Amino acid sequence: MKKLIILIVLLVAIPAHAIMFISGTTASGAAPTYIARERFEGGSSTGGGDSDNEMAWTTSAGTSEDWNYTGTILEGSESGFMGTGDTTTIYSTDFTAQSAKTFYTFMFRTTSTWSADRNMAILADSAGNILCRIQQRIDDKVRLYNTGGTDGDTAGTFAADTTYYFKMTATPGSGSNADCEFWSSTNGSSWINTVQISDGTWTADIAMLAYQTTVSSSSEYIIDDLRLDDVDIDY
Repeated sequence: MKKLIILIVLLVAIPAHAIMFISGTTASGAAPTYIARERFEGGSSTGGGDSDNEMAWTTSAGTSEDWNYTGTILEGSESGFMGTGDTTTIYSTDFTAQSAKTFYTFMFRTTSTWSADRNMAILADSAGNILCRIQQRIDDKVRLYNTGGTDGDTAGTFAADTTYYFKMTATPGSGSNADCEFWSSTNGSSWINTVQISDGTWTADIAMLAYQTTVSSSSEYIIDDLRLDDVDIDY
């Protein structure tokens, strides 16, 4: 099983990387309550908590992220932004490791051409071992990977300069039945493009979330309203 840190090293030769990590302990918030949530409202542009006292961020490398982005806002008054430039690592310790089925949703938009192979979101264990991940594909689709198992593509395609709601689930297995799922939506409540892979070999708890761009200098990702819970999530 590959580790994120290994993945980062392998991608150094590719220009313009940006990686955001989240791992850790329980977060609190107003109702409805989630295991973790981040809306990027307030705070400093390269780390620290925001005015809603949600995720606490730390930048361990790089400078191309902006967690108070106001260029194209997906929700509220600010969004998270992963732009062009150097290798960037952002991490937080604001959710408890999950040992059962875990739901993860977020808003996503890219301002660059969709048609390229690029990692987007990763679910990992506390050591950085990748469990489930989704990737942009050269054919405008999303591919879901389940570590130790197979992978699968969405039936529908996606476009640049379009805001999507993405949902992932991850369920630890007992040797060869770990489950990963993916859905997309344009309104946060009607979910399509379902992909499910149920033959992963990982057994660890879900303890880390990551975003990653591995593309040319024209790539920009915008993210917002991250939600993690042990029950299904709609917007």
